[in-house]
Amino acid sequence: MSLTPDAPPTLNYRQPHPLPVSELRFGRASTLLILANTLSGAAMVLSIFFIDRLGLAGWLMIASGSLLIYITMGTLTIDTPKFKRAAVLATVAFPLAAASLVLNWNAARDLERLILSNATGSYVIVYFETGTGKQLTTLLLAWKICAAATLASAALLALIIARLYHLYRHRHPAI
Repeated sequence: MSLTPDAPPTLNYRQPHPLPVSELRFGRASTLLILANTLSGAAMVLSIFFIDRLGLAGWLMIASGSLLIYITMGTLTIDTPKFKRAAVLATVAFPLAAASLVLNWNAARDLERLILSNATGSYVIVYFETGTGKQLTTLLLAWKICAAATLASAALLALIIARLYHLYRHRHPAI
């Protein structure tokens, strides 16, 4: 059989691997952990809209969220994962998330104490439309986001350290 110069080359298609690339590379649990870090990082970056109510904790949330997004999208999910870089950045992102968690938690508790100290009856109603209600809602939401991001970044740091240990143990060239 001779091919004419005008005929396109014959392509040999293989069946694709049934697992997505991320699950093939990391496994299902690790992929979900990377997704959780990406989403919690994005939620922390969105605190820029409430920076006037969050103060320093908001800036820490933005820094930690940006690092989490860069760790997942810029170091782990690229063609050749950069585990050393991810470990260094996760070592910075985790304490930032924990510090913002503590600051938001303390600010929310202080505001609750202030609200309760001004209470006159046995029931305390704080309307969302008031400035105090908006502040309290923002702080309660922020500390919950920070708690999720702190847990996710701690688990991601543990995963990265385990992967680095495994790669060093087997002297893998892709460290």
